[in-house]
Amino acid sequence: AVHNPDKRSYLYILTPAGLQAKSRLTYRFLRFTLDFYEQVEAIMPYVSHLHLSDASGIDGEGLQIGDGGIDWVRFFEVVGDFRGTMIPEIWRGHQRGGEGFIIAINRLSDAYFKAKGKK
Repeated sequence: AVHNPDKRSYLYILTPAGLQAKSRLTYRFLRFTLDFYEQVEAIMPYVSHLHLSDASGIDGEGLQIGDGGIDWVRFFEVVGDFRGTMIPEIWRGHQRGGEGFIIAINRLSDAYFKAKGKK
């Protein structure tokens, strides 16, 4: 995590030249008419780890997978054969014995296998 007092969002990409700060891709960019899935596809060659959460509107971040506006089947179709690591970022997902994370992992798994044509 990076303390960010000016509220700007960044994407940190590790390149052969070192760590570079770029605009962080979030669902909020949709208000600027960028296609979320096109942007995901564009950055995937540079990504080795993903934090996954759903989102809604301008400030609805950290929502449970499937409770926001992201089409997770389409997301996994775009991500393709990504070989990096992924972790769900669910608001209070650690509570009640990690119940929120378990739900997220199950929903992400379902979407992944649908995208891969295995369900």
